Amino acid sequence: MNKLRWGILGAAHIARKNWRAIRHSGNGVVTTVASRDLQRASQFIAECQRQELFERPPLALDSYEKLITSPNVDA
Repeated sequence: MNKLRWGILGAAHIARKNWRAIRHSGNGVVTTVASRDLQRASQFIAECQRQELFERPPLALDSYEKLITSPNVDA
């Protein structure tokens, strides 16, 4: 089964709930997280991976536009 590849825009607290919901959906995977600050996106991914592990850690980006145009994101 192909999983829907999600991108998360921003690293705010609400995004953690989205991460968790996608992880538990059974048919989705977070492939990319974008923030205006690359370090913040990377830190967000590391923290979320410790709690709700995806097999392959998402890619961190420093631009929302890069996420929106990414070929690795469906939604």
